[in-house]
Amino acid sequence: ATLNIAAGTHVLISGTSGAGSTSGTDIIVSGGTINANGTSAQPVSITASDAATRWGEINVGGSTTSWNYCLVSRGAHSPGGGHTGTGPCFRLGNGAVWTFEDGVIADIPGKILTNSGNTTMTMRRSQFARCVMGPETDGSAITIEDCNFSEMLPVYRESGAADDEDSIYIHDSGGRPVILRRSVFSNS
Repeated sequence: ATLNIAAGTHVLISGTSGAGSTSGTDIIVSGGTINANGTSAQPVSITASDAATRWGEINVGGSTTSWNYCLVSRGAHSPGGGHTGTGPCFRLGNGAVWTFEDGVIADIPGKILTNSGNTTMTMRRSQFARCVMGPETDGSAITIEDCNFSEMLPVYRESGAADDEDSIYIHDSGGRPVILRRSVFSNS
């Protein structure tokens, strides 16, 4: 099955309000395809339905997803993942292919994303900011071009749980290509 999200669409997801909650509402994509096709004039917005809450994660298992001109915020009230156990906004697994171009992921009290299995992720011309941590990857092919990762700082934690505040954390590429071009990684 394929889900196409049209330009200008506002996706509002119910969330939870407790600091460090792991039970926000998730979107689970298993074996299908999502094409979020925003434009510079009409981006796709994905956020919590209530400004006092945060939704869970977009869980992509064995699927291909494409996020173009998307503004993603107020997620990551999701089960922990990676080496520090904080929740991600996106969780990739089982050969998922994830492409994020010309968008923003911000205001996340956890990781931008984490993965397991041989995933492929591509980020181009995008901004990632005001999160506890950037992507944390293991066994993934990664391409990051013309992106800006900033403000991965402890001030964005809700629960006070320790984390590394890394702009990106690559455990092991599993022999797959890691390409970083013309991008800024800064925590100031």
